[in-house]
Amino acid sequence: MPSEDELVFNIVVTGDVFAHLKYFIASLIGESSARFRLVVNACTPESVELMHAFAADHADRVTDVVEVSRDTMVGHGKALDLLMEQRHDGDWFCFVDADIEARSAWLAPFCQLLGRYDVVSSGKEVWTDDNVVDKAHLGFGLGGRHFYHPDGFVYGCPHLAMYRREALDDTQRRWGVVFGQRGDDLSDAMTARLDEAGHLYKAYDTAKVVNILLQLDGHTLIHEENPELVHIGGLSH
Repeated sequence: MPSEDELVFNIVVTGDVFAHLKYFIASLIGESSARFRLVVNACTPESVELMHAFAADHADRVTDVVEVSRDTMVGHGKALDLLMEQRHDGDWFCFVDADIEARSAWLAPFCQLLGRYDVVSSGKEVWTDDNVVDKAHLGFGLGGRHFYHPDGFVYGCPHLAMYRREALDDTQRRWGVVFGQRGDDLSDAMTARLDEAGHLYKAYDTAKVVNILLQLDGHTLIHEENPELVHIGGLSH
């Protein structure tokens, strides 16, 4: 089980939203002992300047500001893949959306779960009560808000997630799978395995293919909501 200060949460920031969302990020910092990294994804110069100032003001908790794409905004999954090429934070790889607010201490329960599971995700949006794929839409699009298959299989979510790096590396090496896998870019081996397991869709949101194959490889994932976190959902765009 990791301690809070072992975890580094990567926060992908786009456009000019940082001026508004820095208060959410400050709440995550203030209510935990984790560290955070700000990831620049086609941000305005003014936003980048604000991010560096924020990092300086929280120098003990914000590790750095990293640019993964300067002029063209890339998908969330692609940004995470580019980030993994630049940084390695030890035993864990973690990320959290910039529009999640912490109302009080939030991280300790997740650390406890990481003592038993390889992956923990969280972050239901405030605007939805149903995160199960509709049976009528099975095989179509597996969106970020779809955390569960109707049979209970856990897809997890891309809003807040913590991965045991060893398990993640194992599955990524075996399949060549990345966080930004969309569905039209699956290898024949991935397509066959997903189809065999009943999880083949036309399109996938960030981390969905990774999360499925991790579990099919024998690794463990749990999705757990935390009442101390409020995820607006969509505001980070």
